[in-house]
Amino acid sequence: MDNEEWRSINNFPSYEVSNFGRVKSLGRIVYRKGRFGKRPYPIRERILRPCARTKRGKPTLYTVSLFTNEGKKKTVKIHQLVLDAFVGKCPPNMEGCHNDGNPYNNNLKNLRWDTRLANIADTYRHGSKRVGGYETPFQKMKGRPFVSAFLCGYGAIL
Repeated sequence: MDNEEWRSINNFPSYEVSNFGRVKSLGRIVYRKGRFGKRPYPIRERILRPCARTKRGKPTLYTVSLFTNEGKKKTVKIHQLVLDAFVGKCPPNMEGCHNDGNPYNNNLKNLRWDTRLANIADTYRHGSKRVGGYETPFQKMKGRPFVSAFLCGYGAIL
């Protein structure tokens, strides 16, 4: 089994992300305002629980809420954190893609930067795209050939 590697997250120095897609909060001391002024408050190191986002009952992705040094809360996508930390910043006109079509699998081996068109083509290749109310394009074919998204733009049925 591979070893888990942790790297710091850009713009969030109190957090780290692993190549397995896990995010952890580092142990630190923060100062909170109280009735008697600012007081030190220890935060222990722990693995954060991701929030599963859905759209119309279908899984879309995992997110996690992080705090900046100024104390502002920001919700970020875990697959983008993994790609930023291990591959590099997102190139222009690219987005994070899951190789196996499972939006909850944020392992580094399953992620890549690619174009929007390639990401749409992946949904047809995985069979996760709904076509005209059908679960997969193959249910709608009924003997007609399915043409790849690379040939017709968005996977048209002829």
